[in-house]
Amino acid sequence: MSVSIPLGTLVLLTGPSQAPGTALFRATAGIPTPGTGRIIRPGSDDIVFLKQRPYLPPGTLRQILVRLENAGEISDERMFQVLRELDLERVVSQTGGLDKEQGWEMSLSLTEQQLLAVAKVLLAPPQVVFLDRVDTTLGSKKLRKILRLLSDRSITCINNGEAHDARDLYHAVLKYSEDGRWKWTPNRA
Repeated sequence: MSVSIPLGTLVLLTGPSQAPGTALFRATAGIPTPGTGRIIRPGSDDIVFLKQRPYLPPGTLRQILVRLENAGEISDERMFQVLRELDLERVVSQTGGLDKEQGWEMSLSLTEQQLLAVAKVLLAPPQVVFLDRVDTTLGSKKLRKILRLLSDRSITCINNGEAHDARDLYHAVLKYSEDGRWKWTPNRA
């Protein structure tokens, strides 16, 4: 397979089993996986990988939302705006504000943790975000909202997910089959 994904494209990566999509996710992230091939991707600052289960290290909400190199560039109002877009306003008051230290696994649901990881992407947008089965954490309705927000910001998104997930929002589908073949199909929905 040889495919080039234009910037700003939303791609659904799907097939009959999870293994090939997860292997592509891992290989693209630079994690050793069996197989051969070559993946050319943006630099590490221009691509973000969001796993099915997010990891939020202990710290403040501000530290979770803003990359260290962008700390002075993103205002509190911008953070609040993105949290509102993701229906996370209550997290600020629930956790004591932007600057109170937290252990996030104990204070937030898995869905809220995943949405905070998405908020970080929206605040300092990379060129590409690669999602690995986040629909299992977020559900279809929240996934649709996130895909729209990424599209509005012209962020390329590759979503390793189910074929029925917001299929109408994707620009293309990259489907793998049991026999190892891959097929790229532009979505004209």
